[in-house]
Order: sequence, then structure tokens, then C-alpha cells
Amino acid sequence: MLIKLTKSCITSSGHGPNRKVDHIIQGPIWINPTHIISIDLKGTESEQCPDVTRIYLSHNHQITVLESPEQITTLISELNQ
Repeated sequence: MLIKLTKSCITSSGHGPNRKVDHIIQGPIWINPTHIISIDLKGTESEQCPDVTRIYLSHNHQITVLESPEQITTLISELNQ
């Protein structure tokens, strides 16, 4: 079974404290939970964009999603019931 998450890509310009978020691109992504190796929260330096969660998948692949690690864990546990 798959879980549906919201993939997020942030484009920015500038450097250091002058960094500015240009776009936040979001879209649905379906993931097989058995391919997840680890999950961690990645805080952002900018107030313009939300904190995101980085998911590390098998085959050295990673994605960034808007759901929190707790939400992802809950989705996986509900799937296994």
C-alpha cells in the first residue's frame, strides 16, 4: 500500500540573510512506506516558508514533504491496521 504526501520544492534567490523565497511548488506524491529508510525534520532559515520533513528512501533518494514526521508515522501505522 502507498501513502499520499505533499511534495514541496522551494526556489530561492540571494545569499545568507538576504536570501528570499521565490516560489514554493507543491504537489501530491505517493510513497511506499517500506522504502523509507529515515525521516527527519528540516527547519528552514526563512519565515516565508514552512518547516519541511526530509524523507530518505532506498537507492540514495530523498524527498521533501510538508507533513510532519508525526503525521507520516501516523499514516504508516493506520495503513498497517
